Amino acid sequence: MVKFRINTLHQRRLFVAFFIFTLFLLSTGVSYAGTGLEDALQALNLPSSISVQGKMIYARVDGNRIVYGNPGDVIGVNPAQQYKDGQYRYLGYTYTGEPFTNQEFPNDDTLTTWEQRNWISQPWDKQYKLCGENDEFIPDSSWDMILSQVPPIIADPSYLKVLSEPLVAWINNDLVAAVGSVRVWHKDSSGKIWYETFNIDPTLAIGLKTNNDISITIDSGVPKNTTVKPGDKFTGHATLLANKISGNGSSVIPVNIYQQLNSQGTYIQQKITSKNTSQTTFTTEDNKRFNAYSWIVHSEGDTITFDFDWICPDDVSKIKFTAGVNLDYPGESDQVSPAESKMQNVITETDYGNNKAWVEVPIGDISAVPIIPVDGIDIEATSIDSGVPSGTNAQPGKTYTGKAIFTTIKLPAPGEYHLPVNIYHQPGGKGTYYQAKIKNLKLSTFTTSTGTTFSAYELVIKKQGDTVEVIFDWTCPAAGKTKLVTATNLDYPGDTDQVSPVNGKMSITTTEADYSNNKAWVELQTDYQNLWVEILEYPTSVQTSTNTTVKARIHNDRGELLTTRLVWKVNGNIIKDIQNYDVIGTLDAGVSFTMPSNGASVTVEVNPDRDRPSTETSFIDNKASCYINAVAVPTTPSDGSSALSIDISAPAAVEAFKSWKYTVEITTYFKKPKVSGDEEEPSPPTITMNVNATGQSADTNVDYNYDTGYQKIIPVTKTAKETFSAGWGKKTHTYTYTHPGTGLWGQPTSVIIKATAAGGSKNATDTAKVQINPLSIPNLEIQLYQ
Repeated sequence: MVKFRINTLHQRRLFVAFFIFTLFLLSTGVSYAGTGLEDALQALNLPSSISVQGKMIYARVDGNRIVYGNPGDVIGVNPAQQYKDGQYRYLGYTYTGEPFTNQEFPNDDTLTTWEQRNWISQPWDKQYKLCGENDEFIPDSSWDMILSQVPPIIADPSYLKVLSEPLVAWINNDLVAAVGSVRVWHKDSSGKIWYETFNIDPTLAIGLKTNNDISITIDSGVPKNTTVKPGDKFTGHATLLANKISGNGSSVIPVNIYQQLNSQGTYIQQKITSKNTSQTTFTTEDNKRFNAYSWIVHSEGDTITFDFDWICPDDVSKIKFTAGVNLDYPGESDQVSPAESKMQNVITETDYGNNKAWVEVPIGDISAVPIIPVDGIDIEATSIDSGVPSGTNAQPGKTYTGKAIFTTIKLPAPGEYHLPVNIYHQPGGKGTYYQAKIKNLKLSTFTTSTGTTFSAYELVIKKQGDTVEVIFDWTCPAAGKTKLVTATNLDYPGDTDQVSPVNGKMSITTTEADYSNNKAWVELQTDYQNLWVEILEYPTSVQTSTNTTVKARIHNDRGELLTTRLVWKVNGNIIKDIQNYDVIGTLDAGVSFTMPSNGASVTVEVNPDRDRPSTETSFIDNKASCYINAVAVPTTPSDGSSALSIDISAPAAVEAFKSWKYTVEITTYFKKPKVSGDEEEPSPPTITMNVNATGQSADTNVDYNYDTGYQKIIPVTKTAKETFSAGWGKKTHTYTYTHPGTGLWGQPTSVIIKATAAGGSKNATDTAKVQINPLSIPNLEIQLYQ
């Protein structure tokens, strides 16, 4: 038996504390039970059983994966075990007792794409402390494998926490492998932090993906009816589509675009200007090496467009642009093999006929695909059905299958027409359109009459009277209502731009006299209901016994009239209670009160009894608070006697683990005594001031325990002492201090500042409270993908 890591470059430490992985058995001679399973565990130094919460859990085979325990064994985790659409969130446990993520479990959030998310760089930094730093001994070969199997936008070690490296071992001629795992985090617009886990499969560097289909189309970027002259500059586009992908995991495949002057002779490689690719080296089956741009393919339906700039040269009559994907050269169809671990899987295709595309551009003549303009066509978006059962509201997070009907009302000229069709949904019925997945049409790229390209599905019609039923999937968003919109022969649901032929896919342009019936929509009410509040305005410090006001905004995300209860409290006591509070959308509210001498902790809460309504999606955000420091009013005694006062000025709330400043101001009034004769003039009183700021903080040298919620909390106390002369008359003495950054994961904490001053037979005291906002942690948030 030989045990090894793929392309291990140097020795490394095994950091067992972070191990999370899947096991695969790839062979024809080893069974998944009995001695075969035992041999696999032994080869990777893994136990046959583990203990979780005092219970013995045994290794088993789930498909081609080895899992410890069953879905029913997973309890007490966050997010909790869940069964949805025929899949469990967790299959069991990993070797270290971590919940075993099921990649087939439906996504928790389908409203944003990878590119739209605000990914957190260096999540182990003190600002976030979401995880520990990566093991410094992770080899470059492992990083190559990891970076090729995550989305390109986060293919950078600064975003990734490696939970485990992929491992393989051989038992005679049989391969066993441990799939690695990495985690990333991102922050949404509300500040909430989400995390996502990716499995890294080492077998993709060895195995083959067969029975696949990758296609490419190319557009020179020359607008139709344009005469191209030497020196003219254009931006062309090549669009790739994964029509069919078998197997799991990601693959890196080569893409090149070439230029041929006069459409013959030497291929000149074009520079791809898009930022979502880079050049690398690939190797063919016969060990021929060549440079190409890379495209990371994750799953069927993946598509991408690469841009290239070109300038029309002199002394040519035409230019030919050729684009090839998964080919070593435009004129060849040689299967491409892994090169230096940069390509983690071979894409073997049944037919390479659509892996190459070209377009010719005449110089000095009108350059356009031959077009037969057709007027008088009328295509109708007849209806759209959301798939939500009649009489019910859509459930947020649930995926529905809907259908749309399109009818060819008028088609005066014969031919085959490829029209763009898209179906979108709008959370809230306004704003951004999110594209739904059409199940029975092919995704392609179209170009408008102004030269703009966009993705859409192809609707093929051939004769008048044709009716086509389009089936689509969409997921109900977290919004009180949503709008489903479908459109054909339009570039976007709200626009009516005529669509032009793309790469010969449309043989005839479809110019319609009236586009008013090209769009259909339906508005849906959902069961999403959420009330929440936010503090809008409040003073940080107010003199005692004076009137002050706090303003807040109450939100009703559903947007329908709702009557509930609204309560205001100061220092835990109700000062305003509205039993029947009507709110539609958003509504501002406020409260006024007399400032108490010990400061004011102000809280506003909507639906405090959790009964109007009782079906809110979350009650966590129903309450908001602020703190106002009380300021003593300094006065000069009317009887000419002495006076001493002290005032702390500090922020009401600060961010966790960020230092902040506060000031202490002492006001003194000591009347200079009269002296006569040879009496020595007395010195002003000496004032001694003591400042004590006490709080607590998580020890950042000890990681947060995601399973138990334990964090090591240490006291933090900072003191200061000042001694100074009061001076005669009324004087002000100001001192500024910086408090170090402190905080707790997942919960707010406070720093209490107490300042005392004494001298000249006088004493003064002031106290202030500063809230330290919580630092978000992963186990308190929703996981995006499993």
